[in-house]
Amino acid sequence: MLRQGMRMILTGSNANLLSGELSTYLTGRNHQIVLYPFSLKEKCLYAGIAIDTFTTKDRALRQRILDSYLMEGGFPELAAQNDKRDYIQSLLVAIVRKDVCRRYKIKREATLWQIANHLVDNFCQEISYNRLARTYGAGSIHTVKNYVSYLAEAYLIRLIYKYSFKSKTRQTSCKSYLVDTAFQSFRENTPAGNNEGWRLENVVCIELLRRIKSEYQDVYYIRQDGFEVDFVICEGNKVLQLIQVTTELDAIGTKQYRREAGGLVKGSELTGCNDLTIIVLNGAEDTLSEGNKQIKVVPAAQWLV
Repeated sequence: MLRQGMRMILTGSNANLLSGELSTYLTGRNHQIVLYPFSLKEKCLYAGIAIDTFTTKDRALRQRILDSYLMEGGFPELAAQNDKRDYIQSLLVAIVRKDVCRRYKIKREATLWQIANHLVDNFCQEISYNRLARTYGAGSIHTVKNYVSYLAEAYLIRLIYKYSFKSKTRQTSCKSYLVDTAFQSFRENTPAGNNEGWRLENVVCIELLRRIKSEYQDVYYIRQDGFEVDFVICEGNKVLQLIQVTTELDAIGTKQYRREAGGLVKGSELTGCNDLTIIVLNGAEDTLSEGNKQIKVVPAAQWLV
Protein backbone atom coordinates (compact mmCIF):
# COMPACT_ATOMS: atom_id res chain seq x y z
CA MET A 1 0.00 0.00 0.00
CA LEU A 2 2.87 2.38 0.80
CA ARG A 3 4.48 1.63 -2.55
CA GLN A 4 1.21 2.67 -4.18
CA GLY A 5 1.37 6.04 -2.43
CA MET A 6 -1.18 5.25 0.27
CA ARG A 7 -0.60 6.26 3.87
CA MET A 8 -2.04 4.51 6.89
CA ILE A 9 -2.77 5.88 10.35
CA LEU A 10 -3.22 3.33 13.15
CA THR A 11 -4.80 4.68 16.33
CA GLY A 12 -5.95 3.28 19.63
CA SER A 13 -4.63 0.84 22.18
CA ASN A 14 -4.25 -2.83 21.38
CA ALA A 15 -2.65 -5.31 23.75
CA ASN A 16 -1.64 -7.45 20.77
CA LEU A 17 0.47 -4.72 19.22
CA LEU A 18 1.85 -2.09 21.56
CA SER A 19 3.77 0.84 20.12
CA GLY A 20 7.18 -0.66 20.76
CA GLU A 21 6.51 -3.45 18.26
CA LEU A 22 5.50 -1.23 15.37
CA SER A 23 9.17 -0.59 14.62
CA THR A 24 9.70 -4.37 14.51
CA TYR A 25 6.83 -5.21 12.18
CA LEU A 26 7.02 -2.04 10.07
CA THR A 27 10.78 -1.46 9.99
CA GLY A 28 11.60 1.76 8.18
CA ARG A 29 7.95 2.36 7.33
CA ASN A 30 6.54 3.91 10.46
CA HIS A 31 6.62 7.13 12.45
CA GLN A 32 5.23 7.02 15.97
CA ILE A 33 3.26 9.98 17.33
CA VAL A 34 2.65 9.69 21.07
CA LEU A 35 -0.67 11.10 22.25
CA TYR A 36 -0.74 11.94 25.95
CA PRO A 37 -3.84 13.01 27.89
CA PHE A 38 -4.74 16.71 27.71
CA SER A 39 -1.99 19.18 28.53
CA LEU A 40 -2.88 22.22 30.61
CA LYS A 41 -2.96 24.26 27.41
CA GLU A 42 -5.45 21.84 25.86
CA LYS A 43 -7.52 21.76 29.02
CA CYS A 44 -7.73 25.57 29.00
CA LEU A 45 -8.79 25.57 25.35
CA TYR A 46 -11.38 22.88 26.10
CA ALA A 47 -12.77 25.06 28.89
CA GLY A 48 -12.79 28.16 26.66
CA ILE A 49 -10.07 29.96 28.63
CA ALA A 50 -7.60 32.17 26.76
CA ILE A 51 -3.98 31.03 26.83
CA ASP A 52 -2.28 34.06 25.25
CA THR A 53 -3.64 36.95 27.32
CA PHE A 54 -2.19 38.20 30.59
CA THR A 55 -4.93 40.13 32.32
CA THR A 56 -5.38 39.53 36.03
CA LYS A 57 -8.64 37.71 35.35
CA ASP A 58 -7.18 35.38 32.70
CA ARG A 59 -4.17 34.56 34.89
CA ALA A 60 -6.53 33.69 37.75
CA LEU A 61 -8.65 31.47 35.48
CA ARG A 62 -5.59 29.57 34.24
CA GLN A 63 -4.36 29.15 37.81
CA ARG A 64 -7.74 27.71 38.80
CA ILE A 65 -7.63 25.27 35.90
CA LEU A 66 -4.09 24.28 36.93
CA ASP A 67 -5.19 23.60 40.52
CA SER A 68 -7.89 21.29 39.14
CA TYR A 69 -5.50 19.75 36.61
CA LEU A 70 -3.01 18.73 39.30
CA MET A 71 -5.70 16.65 41.01
CA GLU A 72 -7.87 15.44 38.14
CA GLY A 73 -5.32 15.10 35.36
CA GLY A 74 -6.02 15.42 31.67
CA PHE A 75 -8.02 12.42 30.48
CA PRO A 76 -10.63 14.01 28.18
CA GLU A 77 -13.22 11.37 29.08
CA LEU A 78 -13.20 12.40 32.75
CA ALA A 79 -14.93 15.69 31.93
CA ALA A 80 -18.11 13.75 31.11
CA GLN A 81 -17.75 11.09 33.82
CA ASN A 82 -19.86 11.29 36.97
CA ASP A 83 -17.95 8.39 38.53
CA LYS A 84 -14.33 9.32 37.95
CA ARG A 85 -13.06 6.62 40.28
CA ASP A 86 -14.82 3.86 38.36
CA TYR A 87 -13.39 5.09 35.05
CA ILE A 88 -9.79 5.37 36.30
CA GLN A 89 -9.94 2.08 38.17
CA SER A 90 -11.24 0.25 35.10
CA LEU A 91 -8.48 1.87 33.02
CA LEU A 92 -5.82 0.79 35.51
CA VAL A 93 -7.17 -2.76 35.58
CA ALA A 94 -7.23 -2.90 31.77
CA ILE A 95 -3.61 -1.74 31.52
CA VAL A 96 -2.31 -4.19 34.14
CA ARG A 97 -4.39 -7.24 33.27
CA LYS A 98 -4.93 -6.92 29.53
CA ASP A 99 -2.03 -4.89 28.18
CA VAL A 100 0.55 -6.53 30.45
CA CYS A 101 -0.59 -9.77 32.15
CA ARG A 102 -2.39 -11.31 29.20
CA ARG A 103 0.15 -10.10 26.70
CA TYR A 104 3.25 -11.32 28.53
CA LYS A 105 1.56 -14.31 30.18
CA ILE A 106 2.48 -13.08 33.66
CA LYS A 107 2.21 -15.83 36.28
CA ARG A 108 2.62 -13.57 39.32
CA GLU A 109 -0.36 -11.35 38.51
CA ALA A 110 -0.87 -10.33 42.15
CA THR A 111 2.79 -9.27 42.40
CA LEU A 112 2.56 -7.21 39.23
CA TRP A 113 -0.60 -5.54 40.54
CA GLN A 114 1.15 -4.67 43.81
CA ILE A 115 4.17 -3.24 42.00
CA ALA A 116 1.94 -1.19 39.69
CA ASN A 117 0.10 0.29 42.67
CA HIS A 118 3.41 0.94 44.45
CA LEU A 119 4.70 2.92 41.47
CA VAL A 120 1.47 4.91 41.31
CA ASP A 121 1.69 5.67 45.04
CA ASN A 122 5.37 6.62 44.81
CA PHE A 123 5.38 8.67 41.64
CA CYS A 124 8.28 11.08 41.05
CA GLN A 125 10.54 8.79 43.08
CA GLU A 126 13.66 6.85 42.21
CA ILE A 127 12.97 3.15 41.75
CA SER A 128 14.77 0.61 43.93
CA TYR A 129 14.49 -2.73 42.12
CA ASN A 130 16.07 -4.55 45.06
CA ARG A 131 13.52 -3.18 47.51
CA LEU A 132 10.59 -3.98 45.21
CA ALA A 133 11.81 -7.56 44.77
CA ARG A 134 12.14 -8.04 48.55
CA THR A 135 8.89 -6.29 49.47
CA TYR A 136 6.63 -8.06 47.00
CA GLY A 137 8.39 -11.40 46.67
CA ALA A 138 8.95 -11.00 42.95
CA GLY A 139 11.61 -13.68 42.87
CA SER A 140 14.40 -11.68 41.29
CA ILE A 141 15.47 -8.16 40.37
CA HIS A 142 15.31 -9.20 36.71
CA THR A 143 11.60 -9.99 37.09
CA VAL A 144 10.93 -6.60 38.70
CA LYS A 145 12.79 -4.80 35.93
CA ASN A 146 10.69 -6.63 33.37
CA TYR A 147 7.46 -5.72 35.18
CA VAL A 148 8.44 -2.05 35.35
CA SER A 149 9.39 -1.99 31.66
CA TYR A 150 6.06 -3.62 30.75
CA LEU A 151 4.13 -0.96 32.70
CA ALA A 152 6.12 1.75 30.92
CA GLU A 153 5.50 0.18 27.52
CA ALA A 154 1.77 0.11 28.31
CA TYR A 155 1.91 3.83 29.20
CA LEU A 156 0.89 3.63 32.83
CA ILE A 157 4.22 5.20 33.77
CA ARG A 158 7.09 7.05 32.11
CA LEU A 159 10.70 6.47 33.15
CA ILE A 160 13.30 9.23 33.39
CA TYR A 161 16.91 8.13 33.70
CA LYS A 162 19.77 9.56 35.74
CA TYR A 163 22.13 11.93 33.95
CA SER A 164 25.54 10.32 33.78
CA PHE A 165 28.34 9.67 31.32
CA LYS A 166 28.36 6.06 32.54
CA SER A 167 26.01 3.89 30.52
CA LYS A 168 25.42 1.49 33.43
CA THR A 169 24.27 4.34 35.69
CA ARG A 170 21.89 5.67 33.05
CA GLN A 171 20.36 2.26 32.48
CA THR A 172 19.97 1.19 36.11
CA SER A 173 18.96 4.42 37.90
CA CYS A 174 15.60 5.91 37.02
CA LYS A 175 12.58 7.74 38.39
CA SER A 176 8.98 6.80 37.66
CA TYR A 177 6.29 9.31 36.65
CA LEU A 178 2.59 8.74 35.96
CA VAL A 179 1.29 9.30 32.48
CA ASP A 180 -1.52 11.21 34.24
CA THR A 181 -2.08 12.29 37.85
CA ALA A 182 -5.66 10.98 37.74
CA PHE A 183 -4.20 7.55 38.52
CA GLN A 184 -3.07 8.95 41.86
CA SER A 185 -6.38 10.63 42.66
CA PHE A 186 -9.10 8.17 41.69
CA ARG A 187 -7.98 4.63 42.44
CA GLU A 188 -10.01 2.44 44.77
CA ASN A 189 -8.98 1.90 48.40
CA THR A 190 -6.12 4.38 48.22
CA PRO A 191 -6.26 7.72 50.04
CA ALA A 192 -4.85 10.33 47.66
CA GLY A 193 -2.83 13.05 49.32
CA ASN A 194 -2.53 16.58 48.02
CA ASN A 195 1.21 16.30 47.25
CA GLU A 196 1.11 19.49 45.20
CA GLY A 197 4.87 19.55 44.72
CA TRP A 198 5.07 16.03 43.35
CA ARG A 199 1.95 16.48 41.27
CA LEU A 200 3.40 19.59 39.68
CA GLU A 201 6.71 17.82 39.05
CA ASN A 202 4.80 14.98 37.37
CA VAL A 203 2.85 17.40 35.19
CA VAL A 204 6.06 19.20 34.16
CA CYS A 205 7.73 15.89 33.32
CA ILE A 206 4.92 14.79 30.98
CA GLU A 207 4.85 18.27 29.41
CA LEU A 208 8.60 18.04 28.74
CA LEU A 209 8.09 14.67 27.05
CA ARG A 210 5.41 16.27 24.88
CA ARG A 211 7.77 19.08 23.90
CA ILE A 212 10.79 17.02 22.90
CA LYS A 213 11.40 18.25 19.38
CA SER A 214 13.33 15.37 17.92
CA GLU A 215 14.33 11.82 18.64
CA TYR A 216 17.76 13.16 19.61
CA GLN A 217 16.46 14.99 22.69
CA ASP A 218 16.11 13.33 26.07
CA VAL A 219 15.03 14.20 29.60
CA TYR A 220 17.17 13.16 32.57
CA TYR A 221 17.55 14.07 36.25
CA ILE A 222 20.63 14.70 38.39
CA ARG A 223 21.09 13.23 41.85
CA GLN A 224 24.52 13.53 43.40
CA ASP A 225 25.89 13.96 46.90
CA GLY A 226 24.57 17.26 48.17
CA PHE A 227 22.28 18.34 45.34
CA GLU A 228 19.58 17.37 42.85
CA VAL A 229 18.19 18.80 39.63
CA ASP A 230 14.68 17.68 38.69
CA PHE A 231 15.07 17.77 34.90
CA VAL A 232 18.00 17.92 32.50
CA ILE A 233 17.14 18.47 28.83
CA CYS A 234 19.80 17.07 26.49
CA GLU A 235 20.41 16.81 22.78
CA GLY A 236 23.13 14.29 22.18
CA ASN A 237 25.88 15.08 24.69
CA LYS A 238 24.88 18.74 24.98
CA VAL A 239 22.78 19.90 27.94
CA LEU A 240 20.23 22.46 26.76
CA GLN A 241 18.41 23.37 29.97
CA LEU A 242 18.19 22.60 33.70
CA ILE A 243 14.82 22.83 35.45
CA GLN A 244 13.72 22.71 39.09
CA VAL A 245 10.06 22.40 40.12
CA THR A 246 8.64 23.59 43.44
CA THR A 247 5.36 24.83 44.89
CA GLU A 248 6.95 28.11 45.94
CA LEU A 249 10.39 29.59 46.42
CA ASP A 250 11.29 30.66 49.95
CA ALA A 251 13.38 33.72 50.79
CA ILE A 252 17.01 33.91 49.72
CA GLY A 253 19.27 32.15 52.19
CA THR A 254 16.69 29.63 53.42
CA LYS A 255 17.32 25.90 53.22
CA GLN A 256 14.63 25.44 50.57
CA TYR A 257 16.04 28.28 48.45
CA ARG A 258 19.55 26.82 48.64
CA ARG A 259 18.21 23.42 47.65
CA GLU A 260 16.42 24.71 44.54
CA ALA A 261 18.68 27.54 43.35
CA GLY A 262 21.88 25.97 44.69
CA GLY A 263 21.05 22.70 42.94
CA LEU A 264 20.77 24.53 39.62
CA VAL A 265 24.09 26.31 40.15
CA LYS A 266 25.87 23.04 40.95
CA GLY A 267 24.11 21.36 38.03
CA SER A 268 25.32 24.19 35.79
CA GLU A 269 28.89 23.71 36.99
CA LEU A 270 28.61 19.96 36.33
CA THR A 271 27.08 20.18 32.86
CA GLY A 272 28.23 23.57 31.55
CA CYS A 273 24.61 24.60 30.92
CA ASN A 274 23.60 28.17 31.82
CA ASP A 275 19.91 28.01 30.85
CA LEU A 276 18.50 27.63 34.37
CA THR A 277 14.79 27.69 35.28
CA ILE A 278 12.70 27.26 38.41
CA ILE A 279 9.01 26.52 37.79
CA VAL A 280 6.83 27.55 40.75
CA LEU A 281 3.19 26.78 41.47
CA ASN A 282 2.74 29.92 43.55
CA GLY A 283 4.87 32.95 42.75
CA ALA A 284 5.62 35.65 40.22
CA GLU A 285 7.96 35.74 37.26
CA ASP A 286 11.44 36.81 38.29
CA THR A 287 15.15 36.58 37.54
CA LEU A 288 17.59 35.60 40.28
CA SER A 289 21.34 36.12 40.40
CA GLU A 290 23.44 33.43 42.02
CA GLY A 291 27.12 34.25 41.65
CA ASN A 292 27.64 34.59 37.92
CA LYS A 293 24.50 32.57 37.11
CA GLN A 294 21.09 33.90 36.11
CA ILE A 295 18.05 31.82 37.09
CA LYS A 296 14.62 32.40 35.57
CA VAL A 297 11.62 31.92 37.86
CA VAL A 298 8.45 31.11 35.91
CA PRO A 299 4.91 30.53 37.26
CA ALA A 300 3.73 27.02 36.35
CA ALA A 301 0.44 28.22 34.85
CA GLN A 302 2.45 30.40 32.47
CA TRP A 303 5.15 27.85 31.59
CA LEU A 304 2.66 25.07 30.92
CA VAL A 305 0.70 27.04 28.32
